[in-house]
Amino acid sequence: MVVPQTEPQKINFKEKSYYYIDESKNNTVCGGNKIRKISQIMKDESPSGILTYGSKYSSHCLASAYWGALNNVPVRLLVLEADDIDFSTFPNLNVSITLGADIVRIPPSEAYDLIEKEQKSFSSYFWIPGGGHTEEGLKAYRDWFGQVLDEDSSLMDRDWVALPFGTGTTALGILMAIRDQGLSMEVIGVSVSRSKDRCLEAARDLVSDEKLDLLTIDDRFAGKYGERTSRQATLRQTFLEETGILPDPIYNVRVVEYLEEEDRKNGVIINTGGQWNNLL
Repeated sequence: MVVPQTEPQKINFKEKSYYYIDESKNNTVCGGNKIRKISQIMKDESPSGILTYGSKYSSHCLASAYWGALNNVPVRLLVLEADDIDFSTFPNLNVSITLGADIVRIPPSEAYDLIEKEQKSFSSYFWIPGGGHTEEGLKAYRDWFGQVLDEDSSLMDRDWVALPFGTGTTALGILMAIRDQGLSMEVIGVSVSRSKDRCLEAARDLVSDEKLDLLTIDDRFAGKYGERTSRQATLRQTFLEETGILPDPIYNVRVVEYLEEEDRKNGVIINTGGQWNNLL
């Protein structure tokens, strides 16, 4: 699967100028960082099926379902959710169902045991950790951002890159591309759920401590995954009016709120996708 490059553009928000890269434009069905990672993860694989997990808002689950539909491969999605919900009311899951994926609810309190049981029951399926948190997923964004920097050298003068931080694979790939270029650009990961300590713990799965010196985790939204506020709704509308871009209400609005609260200039914003959640 070919995932095209997305190009930086200049935007102004709250009288400040930024470079903005909209990864939601890289695919018409499920654009964003997850489809780029899945394409790299599955590049050399011919599985009998895919088994993975995510939340009810998960773009990773949708990207997995999309890859499976394109390649006629069954996909089983384990959705971590305490309540007995109607999957079809959550856009990413609704589209995943339409694409033929099977969805199983996994209560978070039983996640470890139930996921292990699923892995044994579907041992022939290719297992993908949630969010595509793998070396291959990191490589996808290391290669991508390295090419972005090569094609637009003016970005090398920016002081920072900001993006949502879930499992952190995308941010870590960007971090490694920056280190490859010998730059000192800060990578700001705005956590959408986890505490700083948990984010760093996940980062250490893929990157050693000494290479995390340029990574900053902002965890002001820790424990607030999926929460939506009237202030965020206003910020989304303002961002749309000033830039023509609507950030999704689960992931990328967190970065907009961070930038509205912080005096940050001379940076790059990465929109990682999640646009189906605009229908929530």
